[in-house]
Amino acid sequence: GFYKCFLIEPEPDRLLERGLTISDLVNAVEKNNLAVGGGYMIAGSQQRFIQGEAMIRSLNDIRSIVLRSADEGVPVLISDV
Repeated sequence: GFYKCFLIEPEPDRLLERGLTISDLVNAVEKNNLAVGGGYMIAGSQQRFIQGEAMIRSLNDIRSIVLRSADEGVPVLISDV
């Protein structure tokens, strides 16, 4: 099947205003889009593996990724930059 691709084009001035870099943005997206193993469970004679998937599926998923929690408690989101 086909994979959706998303292009993130931040405003450099907005990143600078918030003390963020492109690396901060890339790290936040990568961290948010990890697929991680969760272990396994045993059900009767069967062993089932559990995996957590955090795949980005929509533009709103990307917009809501937290880049940094601000001192005032208001997070900086990708949609802010």
